[in-house]
Amino acid sequence: MSSVNRLKKARTRAIEEKLQELEHLADPVGNYMVYREELKDSTSIAAQSIKSSCVVPFFGLLVKDIYFTQEGNKTRLENGNINFEKCMLLANLVSQVFLWKETMLPFPRVQEVLNYLMTIPALTDDELQLASYELEPPANDGEKRRYQQLREQLGIRRENSRRHTTGTSPFFSSEDSSIKEE
Repeated sequence: MSSVNRLKKARTRAIEEKLQELEHLADPVGNYMVYREELKDSTSIAAQSIKSSCVVPFFGLLVKDIYFTQEGNKTRLENGNINFEKCMLLANLVSQVFLWKETMLPFPRVQEVLNYLMTIPALTDDELQLASYELEPPANDGEKRRYQQLREQLGIRRENSRRHTTGTSPFFSSEDSSIKEE
């Protein structure tokens, strides 16, 4: 996440209170205890069809839970019987996805936004780091070297070297980029 952490100007423009709230929510302490409680509360509110709730699950955590439930529990018991407790744990994890899917959103669906989100390419860590430098120029010599290395490694041509000062990026359209050089 260093590609996000280095964006000082973006951070100062963000509402600091909201950032602190998100950092608290995403705190990994206690196996994401705060996030899990908030998700549980949001899911139960959403299940009651209260339209003021929105559930945005962190699928990485779900995958981790499924993985460790699968790997951490025997499929067969000592006596050779199927471990139904493990099956129930896995079923409960997967059933959460169905609950999340049924959640009513407090805003209308916009097909253009859905299409964009479904077709946007996933970026590698290096591409994210380069995009970070494109949004905010490197602040020190180490970042400048890394920026040049990434540009060469990812095949970005030298004639595009002024992109970070114009607020455009090979990864974001000008409409997407709200952080511009001041």
